[in-house]
Amino acid sequence: MELQASQTTFRSYLFFWAGQLASLLGSSIAQFVIIWWITLETGSALYLSLASFLGLAPMVILAPFAGVFVDRWNRKALIFTADFLQALATVILIFMFWSGVIQIWHILMLTTIRGVLQAFHSPAVSAIIPIMIPKEKLSRMNGLNYLCSGAVTLLGPIVAALTLTVWKIYQILWIDMATFIVAFIPLLIVKIPPVRKKGERSSFKGDFFGRFRFY
Repeated sequence: MELQASQTTFRSYLFFWAGQLASLLGSSIAQFVIIWWITLETGSALYLSLASFLGLAPMVILAPFAGVFVDRWNRKALIFTADFLQALATVILIFMFWSGVIQIWHILMLTTIRGVLQAFHSPAVSAIIPIMIPKEKLSRMNGLNYLCSGAVTLLGPIVAALTLTVWKIYQILWIDMATFIVAFIPLLIVKIPPVRKKGERSSFKGDFFGRFRFY
């Protein structure tokens, strides 16, 4: 029997959503301190723009393909894998900053990898909203989600700027790692229902080009 959106799944989603907000805060803090390091280390607007481009480009380029795969794969496993690999990238950054071997190309490479992972993570998280939240709560939840996501994104640089006055960059990056752990806990506990019905099949080509049709 398929799990339908109900008050129970809504409560589960809120638990999951709180963990994702915590992870977003950590990512926002990490992004700010990395940009700060690039500014101090290179003083180059080119490197700053390149880091931003490499972080966003994978999401733009891969989004149409990622969305098709997200509908076919186990959504919970996909979110967990993307979060785990992003956490691993953060640990690598922490080690490099701590050991003093960090170079700009390390930052650019890991930023690109995180962008690729986020290209799969974001649609996977978005796709579970309508199957876990009852229709009568969707509009309010979407509004609350945008509000809280925006507030967390603004709060991240403030927290990062304050911690930069007392901590080293590799110490601040542990905040990002801690928020990944916070996000893992509800993800492990919450049951995320599948989008496709059991036995339902469709072609990759049909699903891909179907995203460009307007009705």
